[in-house]
Amino acid sequence: ATFVVSYTLPDSYCISPESVRSLITPITKLIVPVALNGWLPDLFQIKQIITESSYRIKILLDSCQAFGCDVYNSSRNYIDAAAYSFAVTKVVTSGQGGVLCTDQPDLYSKARLIKNNGCKSIIKPHYECSGLNLKFSDILASLLHSNLRSLQSNISKIRRLHSFYTALFSKVPGYSIMPSPPHSNSFSVYSLVRAHTDPGLQKLITALEALNIEYRQFPPGLSHSNAFTVRSDLTRSNLDAKLTIYLPSGPAQPFRLIKKRLTMAVYMLS
Repeated sequence: ATFVVSYTLPDSYCISPESVRSLITPITKLIVPVALNGWLPDLFQIKQIITESSYRIKILLDSCQAFGCDVYNSSRNYIDAAAYSFAVTKVVTSGQGGVLCTDQPDLYSKARLIKNNGCKSIIKPHYECSGLNLKFSDILASLLHSNLRSLQSNISKIRRLHSFYTALFSKVPGYSIMPSPPHSNSFSVYSLVRAHTDPGLQKLITALEALNIEYRQFPPGLSHSNAFTVRSDLTRSNLDAKLTIYLPSGPAQPFRLIKKRLTMAVYMLS
């Protein structure tokens, strides 16, 4: 398959429906909108564009950054499946692995085949398609089950951190925190700060490193990958990726220490 990168919206970094309209063709098979950082793409409009095109295109919603947000229930009428991640950087974790949600029996059956080496049964293996050896062990499941008990508590801690960062960086010209989703049942899983200029970003990184504050740079735009085909002007999207970093966002972050050190870092910027 050929993967084509779409344009994103400036407020949410989610897929642009108009970009979808300009990119789909009769041979398009799948669209993968991303619920980035709790923001839900405009799935209604994307589904409408597909319907108007008369093309047979499925929608797989990447919800890996939206576990704990009411994404699936509010979007299930417009998508074919949604994927969630339980990696170590998520709201709850099993260490690795994830889950695929769908109410379509054919997709469910095909997904089970693929995760089990293309076989319906491991007792009497018979290969019906190409597959992978994707196992979710009992140990990982037990870890996830235990962490799910802390879901609401983790969400509250993450919301608190994001509110603090928003208030803190509002006092410093040249920087902005990616806002929380407008939906009351969603939240910013990660706190992202965007510098308005490259020198501003370097100044922030210098301050964070001087105070031993962990941060993570935003991944480069997908147009830099050889695995994707670019048919849009992604200049702004690539600039957003270049100037954005992750601040400490996890529920295990010691809030008092983060508050003290980040306040010092922002003071160094002014």
